[in-house]
Amino acid sequence: QKVEVREDPRIDVSPAERKQWTDAVQQAAALARAFGPINDRIQKLPGTGAEVVELKRQSRELTSRIGGLYGALGRWTGAPTKDQLSRLAYYEQMVKQLSTQAP
Repeated sequence: QKVEVREDPRIDVSPAERKQWTDAVQQAAALARAFGPINDRIQKLPGTGAEVVELKRQSRELTSRIGGLYGALGRWTGAPTKDQLSRLAYYEQMVKQLSTQAP
């Protein structure tokens, strides 16, 4: 049987805005998937020195912030804000930085 898929009439966004939203949500999800295993390795590092403790804290914080951004993007259907895009870019930089410190 044929099925017709239509946009929700309550949501008024242009196709360009929807694409920006979809791209941002997918980018945040990919970032979370990529950083998850890195965070796991960091959390398993031995030692209680200040550097290890701080690295673990930063890694947990980044994991939380990526998740928060993903949730915020998912609750809104429209173009992401400049702040959201800025945070996404910053979190990508932090993932790269912390990745170099993970075994």
